[in-house]
Amino acid sequence: MRDARTRRRGLTLPELVLSAALIMLVLAVVAGLYDHYLNDAKVRQMSALIQGLNEAAVLYFQATGTYPCGREDGACDSALAAMQMVPAPAAHLQALGSSLLFLSDGKLRCVDPWGRPLRYLTARSAQPEHRRRAEANGGVPIFESAGPDRDFGDADSARQADNICGDDPA
Repeated sequence: MRDARTRRRGLTLPELVLSAALIMLVLAVVAGLYDHYLNDAKVRQMSALIQGLNEAAVLYFQATGTYPCGREDGACDSALAAMQMVPAPAAHLQALGSSLLFLSDGKLRCVDPWGRPLRYLTARSAQPEHRRRAEANGGVPIFESAGPDRDFGDADSARQADNICGDDPA
C-alpha cells in the first residue's frame, strides 16, 4: 500500500502540454520584441549613416562648388568614389567608421542594414520622379535606403513609407 504522504514524481500529459505551450508563448513574445528592437536599431543606424553621407556631400560641395555626380541608375558608388577623392568629405566618411561603407570587388559600395544598396538621386537620375525629388530638395542630391521591407516602392507609394531618405523632414 501507498503511504498518503508519498508524492508522485513527474508531470502528467496535460501538465506537460500546458507547460510546453506556456514556454512557447513566452519565447514567441520575446522573439517578437527582439525583432522589433533590432529593426528599430537598424533604422537608427541607417538614419545616422544617411545624415553622415549628406554631411560628406555638403563638405564636397563646399570644397568643389558642385555635388558629387550621380549615375542615371541611381547607384551611389560614383558619388562615394568622388567624395573619397576630396580630403574633407573623405575624412568625414572615414570618421563614420561604419561597416556599411566597404570595398567590394574593387568598388566602393554602400549597403543598408537590410542588405540593399543605397540610391543616390540627382538631376541625372533616369526616372523623372527621382529628378523631381532632387529638384524639390533645392538641387541637393538625396541618399535613400529601401528600409526594412527592402523595397524602394517606386510604383507604390505605400511601400515607400518605410524608406529612409536624406530629404525626409523627420
